[in-house]
Amino acid sequence: MGYDLWTITLYTILIVISLNSLGCLSDNERGSDAGGTAPSQYVREEGGYGNEGEYVDVFELAVGSGEELTQFFVDLTWMDEPDKQEIRTMRNRPDTLQMIIDDQEGVSISRQSVNEHGEEGRLTVGYPFEHTDSSILLGPVEVLVQVEVVDAGDYYPSPGLNINSIEDPGNDFHCVISYTLVNSSYQGSD
Repeated sequence: MGYDLWTITLYTILIVISLNSLGCLSDNERGSDAGGTAPSQYVREEGGYGNEGEYVDVFELAVGSGEELTQFFVDLTWMDEPDKQEIRTMRNRPDTLQMIIDDQEGVSISRQSVNEHGEEGRLTVGYPFEHTDSSILLGPVEVLVQVEVVDAGDYYPSPGLNINSIEDPGNDFHCVISYTLVNSSYQGSD
């Protein structure tokens, strides 16, 4: 069965449109730049390690001139180390992690959370659009995400007095950052 040039072209266009709508193509593959494009949604994953009391720069987003940031969420997860079995059980205290989102223009938000013993810790924070004049952040501006291990939760004997401890210096963490950028000249569909 033979296909004519028109049918092959039509199938190619349909495949490209499908891949584009599924987010499988990069901006360069889409053949578009920021000029006049519809909202673009992005998801980034970043991991790291933080020592207790240390701020770790996790992600920095540069919102360009003529772009609007309309959504920005960060989901932070971490898993505390298990208890240690030595002469006796050394129980690991939960970790406290803090996330800071700062637009370096005066709007900053920080939240912290503690994991339950032996459980994954989780903290989700969104950029505080309620502190701006509108529901967007107009570029040029940079948004910085930082994570701090506020308390790494040392090891203490269980059972026993909390006199002797083993230091837990820090913790690994993982962030999923999702955001939406819109070109400020985009008018939407009618």
